[in-house]
Amino acid sequence: MKFLVKIRKIIKWSLISFVIIPIGVIALKVTTNINIVRNITVFITKNTPPTFITTIIKTLDGVPIVYEPKIVVRWPDTPPYGYVDGKNNIIVRRIYDDGDKYFQDNRAAVQKNDLWGFINKTGREIVALEYYQARSFSNGRACVKGISDLFGYLDKDGKIVIDLEFEEASDFNKHGEARVKKWVPEDKRSRYCLIDSNGEMIGTTYYDDKHFWHRENK
Repeated sequence: MKFLVKIRKIIKWSLISFVIIPIGVIALKVTTNINIVRNITVFITKNTPPTFITTIIKTLDGVPIVYEPKIVVRWPDTPPYGYVDGKNNIIVRRIYDDGDKYFQDNRAAVQKNDLWGFINKTGREIVALEYYQARSFSNGRACVKGISDLFGYLDKDGKIVIDLEFEEASDFNKHGEARVKKWVPEDKRSRYCLIDSNGEMIGTTYYDDKHFWHRENK
């Protein structure tokens, strides 16, 4: 069986060892001190649901930290895909051709028959599979591409809150800004600008170079 250990945001660690105890469970043993541990997820991958365990480690000050991941992940490694929780419960049956690996804001984009929509963690389809593209929710908005080949944004209920009118569109950053490209009639060409989460243009300036925006990921 293939084992995958995913360790995120671990700072200043030097040596770890892996012990299989018993079959089907991985124990992560830290043999030196760790300054900061943000998150540890330990799971098994193959064509079976992953198994999560609780891992206890100690920081430099000797205080134990317990991590018990409670996430829902896409499963298995190859399509068709479904989703399982940390207790190996199958939440969503294997019916999708593609989909987000993890849920964002209790939503995951999924694809079937070349069309995208969204489900929640109970497996309920909250946005019908009718879009050509769909990206994960970011700051309460999900960017989608419709039959018109243009982009717009949905809210968490699946309602179109920013019309599908953009040739290009980014996710919203933490400042509530997104970069879009749209047709500007007075200029007789398509140009870039920033919009807020309501679809209103930020400022009055259009740009020809998409690199005008320097904080999209900040």
